[in-house]
Amino acid sequence: MGFRDEGDGYWAYSVRNQENYTRFSEVVDEVASGGVDLTWRLPVQRDVTLSAGASYMDNDRNAWSREFRYFAGDGPGGGAEMPFYFPYQRPDYLFSDYNLSQGWLRLEETTGTGGQAAYDATLKVLGTYAQVEGEITPNLRGTLGVRYEDATQAVHPYDIYTGNRVASSVAPLENDYFLPALTLTWNIAENRQIRFGASQTIARPQFRELSPQLYTDPDKDRQMYGNPYLIDSELTNLDARYEWFFGSGEYFTAGLFYKQIDSPIEAIMFTGGGDTLWQTFVNAPEATVYGAEFEFKKYFDVGIAADWWDGSRLYLATNYTWSQSEVNADASDTVALDGGTGHLQPARSLILDGSDMQGQSEHIANLQFGIENTEKDLQATLIANYVSERISARGNNLRQDLMEEPGLTLDLVLNKTMRFGDTPVTLGFAARNILDTGYDEYIEGGGGQKIHVLRYDPGVSYSFSISTEF
Repeated sequence: MGFRDEGDGYWAYSVRNQENYTRFSEVVDEVASGGVDLTWRLPVQRDVTLSAGASYMDNDRNAWSREFRYFAGDGPGGGAEMPFYFPYQRPDYLFSDYNLSQGWLRLEETTGTGGQAAYDATLKVLGTYAQVEGEITPNLRGTLGVRYEDATQAVHPYDIYTGNRVASSVAPLENDYFLPALTLTWNIAENRQIRFGASQTIARPQFRELSPQLYTDPDKDRQMYGNPYLIDSELTNLDARYEWFFGSGEYFTAGLFYKQIDSPIEAIMFTGGGDTLWQTFVNAPEATVYGAEFEFKKYFDVGIAADWWDGSRLYLATNYTWSQSEVNADASDTVALDGGTGHLQPARSLILDGSDMQGQSEHIANLQFGIENTEKDLQATLIANYVSERISARGNNLRQDLMEEPGLTLDLVLNKTMRFGDTPVTLGFAARNILDTGYDEYIEGGGGQKIHVLRYDPGVSYSFSISTEF
């Protein structure tokens, strides 16, 4: 229910409040999968292995939602007018039997007014691969392979009252791909190597991004709506990495990477009635991402003369990724939006050419400091994460993009495994967001000023777990 502040300490029930909804929903996923792999080491002098295999995955989903809304108005049949004091009542009075019997407040089902209320979805993927891996020279190894995928993905909206499918002009996504991959590993010293990699991969839209169903993001309290005209994203990946293993479980790595992405999926924001924000998804024409990443892990033996410390050691692990991204939208490029007919729009009317990719941060860092005891199956880790500013959602018609800055968070994770005979039982404890970092989504105004769109405090969370294997 929504109330508005009318000043002088008076609050009134808002008949037109856009959040005056109660929704119920259910999602059921069924996944069946299987595969087979074959490996043959060739009878030759060098170490060469041939591999081949096949896999199949069938994911079926059924999702539905029901929506109800309260309306206020005059009584039924043109009866007595609604009294002036009606919207100023306390909630317990507002929902009294008397008000409901007079028709001044009524509950109606509005299911389907914001898009299709139910859908069936399916994703079927048949994949096969062949690979050769082996020694090229005494210091150089290589892996060359190709994967073939044939996939069908479809979302079928249906009338929740009759169960009949809703006619749609959108054809299922039916694609097949040959996805090659090459990796070269050069051992430049006994504990050092350089890796080079090149591959082609794909990224498929999720069911919720394809389904023409209105749903609410509980974290942002924002209405989301899928776009059935989305297509697969195709990626070309290049990377090079230096790896130095200077101790058991200890390492330092440094790498460079480059990705070229055709039709990346991005979130885009629209403004509805009453300044309500809602989001959908589009395929941007093209994007590139490049950067560098570093990883380091080191153990430290601390001489503490105590029984409880025997077998324990400290460790420090960290990684950092710097990246730059750019979305390219030529004057002739178009994007498809679900406007009932799937009409195309000029890409530059929604996406600024040369802008950063949505959801891509320039800086991502992680620092872990902990205690590890393999003899007692005990591990305690303090984890600090930092993510810099990024685009949360693109603004429609080149309005200001929504920005977010996840910032710095701190977590504590404890795990202890006990054994009862041959059965291990692991106890876990986690404290998340110890620094109580808040969420802030904003628009950047003039002079670097932030215009806050959504702010809330997620708080500190605690969790306990127990698990076993048998």
